[in-house]
Amino acid sequence: MRSLGAVPVEKWESTRVNDLADRQAARISADCDVAEALRLLSQEGRQHMLLVQSPQGELEGILTKSDLLSALTLRNGNGRRRH
Repeated sequence: MRSLGAVPVEKWESTRVNDLADRQAARISADCDVAEALRLLSQEGRQHMLLVQSPQGELEGILTKSDLLSALTLRNGNGRRRH
């Protein structure tokens, strides 16, 4: 995904999400193990998010590094759930 910050302010009105979208976003299956997801997200400068897809190829969700790290923190008892 390209950053909106790289687009001059005067072009924001004519810039579409499609212009910024990353067509090469990595896809993982919902049964992918956490270690592999973290490895993919930790590759420097590579991925900001992973698209989680079903065996039929449908989008099931989006996983970010902060999502994964928060879940691991909660699992290890080092954090509290916020409501």
